Amino acid sequence: MTDDRNVSRRSFVLTVVATAAAAPLLAHAADGDASSAGTDVGTLADYAQDGVTDTWAKTKKFLIVREKNRIVAVSSVCTHKNCVVKPKDGLLVCPCHGSRYSTQGSLQKGPGKGPLAHLGIQLIDSRIVVDPSRTFPEDQWNQPGSFLTVES
Repeated sequence: MTDDRNVSRRSFVLTVVATAAAAPLLAHAADGDASSAGTDVGTLADYAQDGVTDTWAKTKKFLIVREKNRIVAVSSVCTHKNCVVKPKDGLLVCPCHGSRYSTQGSLQKGPGKGPLAHLGIQLIDSRIVVDPSRTFPEDQWNQPGSFLTVES
C-alpha cells in the first residue's frame, strides 16, 4: 500500500526543484535580454571609427563594418566554398581560393558566386544586436533592419 503523503511530498519537492531550476531561464527571457534576439556586439561607441571588426567571423559567421554613417553586419562566409573571409588591404579576402569582396560584401573577384549577405542589425537598449536569422541580399541592403545609421 502506498502512503499518499510521501507521494505528495515527493511531487511537491520535484515541482519546487523544477521551478527553481527554470526560474532564472524564465526571468532571463522575460527581461528582453538582447542575446535572446541575436548576438550583442557592443554599443555605437565601440564603432566610432570606420573599419571592419572580425571578432565574430569564425564563431558567429559575420563581420561588423562601419563605413561613413552606417554600421552593417556582413556574412563572413565566402559564397564559393564557405571559407571564412578576412579583412585585408581594404577588402574582404577568402584565404581558400582568393575571392575578393568589398567591405560591404559586393563581389569584386571570383570564384565567389555572389555578394556576401547582410544580416539583421538593430539597437536594443543601446546595444547593437545582430540577428543572423534575418538576411538581406544585395538588392535589399538599403532596407530597414539591414543597417544602423550613426552620427558622423
